[in-house]
Amino acid sequence: MGKGGEGGGPSSSRGVGTSANKKHSIGNLRYAADLRTFGFAFLWFASCIWQWRTRDCKEEFQSLAGFGYALVCFCITTLQAFQGGVSVHNAAHCPPFYNEQGLANRLFYLMLTIWNGAPVTAYVPGHNLSHHKYLQTRRDIMRTNKVNFGSQALNIIAFFPSILGSIQSNDFKYMQAQRRKGCAAARPPARSRHAAAAAAPARRARPPRPRIPLTAAPLAFAVGSSGTGTCRSRFCSTRC
Repeated sequence: MGKGGEGGGPSSSRGVGTSANKKHSIGNLRYAADLRTFGFAFLWFASCIWQWRTRDCKEEFQSLAGFGYALVCFCITTLQAFQGGVSVHNAAHCPPFYNEQGLANRLFYLMLTIWNGAPVTAYVPGHNLSHHKYLQTRRDIMRTNKVNFGSQALNIIAFFPSILGSIQSNDFKYMQAQRRKGCAAARPPARSRHAAAAAAPARRARPPRPRIPLTAAPLAFAVGSSGTGTCRSRFCSTRC
């Protein structure tokens, strides 16, 4: 597998299988701490199913108490969506299972794709191979100085829209190049897109009671804010 995502998989340079890492592993799972990620994922799916089956957003907005309840649900779902973004970020740097092209990692990526709403391996060209390789230079397509308002709140709001076009263009060129090389990196995103597409009918379905998109708004908010927050955390260093 190529280092730094050169056609191999969703991770940056790392040393795999060191004795120091093995002390914190459980079988094929590289870090026991990633069990928390699986727990967060379970809570996310459970929360979405519970809200979809029980909430009636039209009724909630007819009273102050209902609006307060909707606001609490929004905050909880936004936190869970942000956890999904962080989990995708960490998996792109360091797949949780040692066999990086194995079934366990592939199933994990599909789960993250549904959680995050976008193919996981599409994170590699823009984040690993641009942001980390050319940090804060003109070749970093998601450099933070693309927005430079005096208000940090405006910077957070405007950051994701400012880099979206560059990300889409860069991802397309990268996947086309990998496809020409016959590399495996161009194939997992396609399967991830199928997973996202399979989940789409449930999002579009008209339920018997009026509802607003219960997860779309929190996910959009979390993704926009994580663009400037996630990569400043300690997780952005190579974990493996």
